[in-house]
Amino acid sequence: MSIKGILFDKDGTLLDFEALWVKVVYITVCELLEHFSVSEEYADTMMKSIGVENGCASIESVFCCGAYDDTAKTLYDCFCKYKAGISYEEFKEFTEGAMAKNFPKGEVKPVSQNLPLVLSSLKNEGITIGVVTNDDRSSTEKCLSELGISNYFDFLSTYDNALPAKPQPARLWDFCDRYGFKPSEVIMVGDTVNDMQFAKNAGATAVGISADSGNRMILERKADYVIENISELFSFID
Repeated sequence: MSIKGILFDKDGTLLDFEALWVKVVYITVCELLEHFSVSEEYADTMMKSIGVENGCASIESVFCCGAYDDTAKTLYDCFCKYKAGISYEEFKEFTEGAMAKNFPKGEVKPVSQNLPLVLSSLKNEGITIGVVTNDDRSSTEKCLSELGISNYFDFLSTYDNALPAKPQPARLWDFCDRYGFKPSEVIMVGDTVNDMQFAKNAGATAVGISADSGNRMILERKADYVIENISELFSFID
């Protein structure tokens, strides 16, 4: 196929989602419960409410697919079962501060050790590449910098810009408008059904990525193609 641009999701696609965010959010939830004088025995239940169980996050969960506000609201609804009288604004303010403070406690590591080589090779093929994530810009820039891959990306779209979050198609169309591409000339690479729906809504090719056989089966419901390793992207380029 004639591909001119490739967009990547960030968490779970470029970096290990569990190693970073599951750890950071679990620590944050424990601090949240302690701060508001609620037993930490409910931490696992709160994590389960956003789709995390035994340290693993479901790729169909609000935690993996939603923006930060979606995850915060789900945690708040669960929290209210144990503590009344705390406003969402107070809850969210504490959670945001704790997340920022605890970010360094998570591990930013690539999903594949050959990630820089693949991105460099894509650039050498004349492919314009970008990141579209429902994370905020500050965290995204930190992650890409720690992975040592910031300089490979021509385009960065995060949830705190003026465009609707995935799976609404506006961010992919913005990418196309900026570089003069048709959506059919763009691949969206992601690890969740939300990423696949985003591609479908925009008219792009949806490529799911996962080394887990169960997750691959889930992705196949929405994806045009499912790959196990990022290096397989070269099979889609003329």
